[in-house]
Amino acid sequence: MIKIIKWIFTVSLLLASFSIHAERVDYGTYSVTQLKQQAATIHPAGLYILASKLFKENKKDDAVFWLTIGHLRFRFHLITKAESTAPDGSSLFSTLQNFIGTPIYDYAGINPDSWIKTAQQAKQWDLNNGNSFTSKEKYKKEYAAIHLEIDNMINYIKNNKDEIKNDRIKTNKIQTSKNEIDIRK
Repeated sequence: MIKIIKWIFTVSLLLASFSIHAERVDYGTYSVTQLKQQAATIHPAGLYILASKLFKENKKDDAVFWLTIGHLRFRFHLITKAESTAPDGSSLFSTLQNFIGTPIYDYAGINPDSWIKTAQQAKQWDLNNGNSFTSKEKYKKEYAAIHLEIDNMINYIKNNKDEIKNDRIKTNKIQTSKNEIDIRK
């Protein structure tokens, strides 16, 4: 029941928040295929929706990949804006991280070696693909800083594999005991 309420809250917030490019965009109505095809052009929140859909389809490793790209691109978007209070600002990012990112990253933490590999692939995808939402050319310094953040995250995972794995396993047991879905399945 708690997951359903969280999902309804998240979807409602996302629908209320998207006034992007002077028009309302509801990425929840897009298919997985559409979201993947438009990944280089859409708002980073759309990549979170893609990750969520994949996770629900039990394509969890693919969800980690797209979530990492969404995280990277949303952080890049945020650092190019001066303390934005826009609907697509830091409050939306935090909401997406909490409600979509947390269960996916909990899953990723169970297998840190796979998470490292996936994060490296996501970083490479971002380097190899355009970003028509936030200009890599206009914000070169910020773009480099975001990639440094991803490198730091990867290094943190490498240096703390056992701790991360044990923490995620413990977290998942607690979630299971609260009648929530065990993400390891």
